[in-house]
Order: sequence, then C-alpha cells, then structure tokens
Amino acid sequence: MDLSFLNVLSPDQWAAVEALATAFSAVITVFAVVFAVVQVLQARRLRREQAQPFVVVDFESSPAWQNAIELVIQNTGTTVARDVHVMFDPPLESTEHHPGYSIADSVLVKTGIPTMPPGKRISALFDISHERKKSGLPLTYSATVTFKDFRGKVQTPLKYVLDLNFLFGLMRFTEYGVHDAARALREMQQTMAKWTSHFNNLRVYTVDQDARDFDDLWHLEHGGEPPTLDNPLPAGRPAPSRFDRYTEPMWKRAYWGMRGIFVRRKRRRELLTRIQGRPDLALMYEPQLARLAELSLRRRLRSKLGGTVRTRRLAGLRHDSAPRPE
Repeated sequence: MDLSFLNVLSPDQWAAVEALATAFSAVITVFAVVFAVVQVLQARRLRREQAQPFVVVDFESSPAWQNAIELVIQNTGTTVARDVHVMFDPPLESTEHHPGYSIADSVLVKTGIPTMPPGKRISALFDISHERKKSGLPLTYSATVTFKDFRGKVQTPLKYVLDLNFLFGLMRFTEYGVHDAARALREMQQTMAKWTSHFNNLRVYTVDQDARDFDDLWHLEHGGEPPTLDNPLPAGRPAPSRFDRYTEPMWKRAYWGMRGIFVRRKRRRELLTRIQGRPDLALMYEPQLARLAELSLRRRLRSKLGGTVRTRRLAGLRHDSAPRPE
C-alpha cells in the first residue's frame, strides 16, 4: 500500500488532526453518557410507575345473578394503596331500600378504605337492573378516586365515568360457577338428609322395573291402553303378578273377566262422549277406541271358539257313552 501521502502533512497539521479526533471522541462520549443517563431515568420512572397502586372503580353484573348490579372497587396495582376515598357525582342512589344497608351512607363511601393490598377487590350490591331502568334514577356517574402509595405520598386522583346504559339490551350465556356449585351441593345435602330413617340409617327404595313393564303390557292387552292418571286401571282391576296365574282360582278369574267387559264398555262410552263434546280430540282417541273394539272382537271370538270346543267335547262324551250295537 502506498503511504506516501502521509508525508504531505506537516507536524502542525498532524497536531490539528489529532485535536479534531480527540474532540470527536469527546463528543461521542458525552452523547453516550447522556443516552445512558436518560435510559436510567426512564427505567427508574417505569419501575416507580409499576410499583404504584392503581385503584379501579366500576359497575359490574353479579356472578350470582346477572340482573344484580354491583359496585366494585379494586386495586390492580402491585403495591399497597392507603386512604382510598371514592367520591361520586351525583351522589349514589339505589332502588334497594333496606334499613341499615344504604350504600350511599355506608362506611365504604363515607369514610373510605384504610388499606387495599394488591389485588384486593371489594364489591357491594348497588341495584337491580330492571328496577333501576323503571325508577328514573341516574344511569351515569362520575367517580373520583384519591389515595396514597405505601410511602404515604399522595397520588394523582383518578377519574372514571361509570355508565349503566351499556348493561341493558345485551344477551349473555348463563355461566355456572362456584356459587351455583355450592347451591347444588346444598340442595343435594337437603335431599339426601331425607333418605335417612330412624337411627340415621339409610332408607333404600327398590323398583321392580320388570313388574312395572308387565303391568303396562297386561293392561294394554286386557284394557286397550296402558295405565294413565285419567284411567289408572284400563282392564278394570289391578294387574296380577306374574305368578298369580298359578294360584288364582277359576271363579276369581271369571269375575275379573266379566268386570273387565263392563269396564271396557264404560270406557268406550266415556271416549265417545268426549269426542262428541270435543270433535278436535277424535284423532287422539281413535287408537284407544280401535284397541277396545279389537279386544271386544277378540273376546267374542274366544267365546265362540270355546263354546264350539265344549260342544264337541260333550258330543264326544255322549257318543262314547252310547251303547254299541252288537
């Protein structure tokens, strides 16, 4: 590399260049120091702001009941807030008038909160939404919050506009939380408390579903319809158990058979009377009338076939008992 151009400058010129380089380095150093100081000051201010309390005031729907409006005061900052006072303009008014429970005259509003740790949340019932809408009371409030930090330094007052209008005309999904779970557990406890018998023993009820199904099918077969509140015994008698046919005597079965005929006739007359009074119910009662007619026809056919069999049996006995010609 050719460095002959360096011999062109005189010693005084080299001294001037060196002085300029030194001054340029000094300027850069000053700028670096100023930049570092600014960064330190900004970091300190950021830490100070992050370490301050921040008190929020708002109206919210209650998690227990969406129509209930709660006044919520919460410290969302990272340090303790002291001497928290909230002033409302106009003064708070509510439709919920309970002696000794006026929120406008409460210690929360009149005296304030001495200490609010980080994350502390205080909620109180303010009003009921539909009652508030009809009352004509103000729906918009201005809230001013004054407080001190943990060192006792007064902080800049925070101002909020609390508007209740946005709570009306909204649709929400019902979300079940811990409150609903606790209520369900209390209901379960009350129900299970009724299951105990004397000496705190557990009372147990058993249900024979097969027997219930047998009763329904038996009444449907012999009465034309399953038991209902309107007609609990369609066949005219309680359904026998599955084992009664082995022990029930003949005369009892004959009695219940004759009674069933009269019950089915009476039921048919009742249904026809209802249809005459309410023709629009004809479609509902037609299946029952059809089953009753089918049962009557089945009963007559069974009687005729039974009479024919009995006649043949008697004829056979007479033929066997007649003397044979030799």
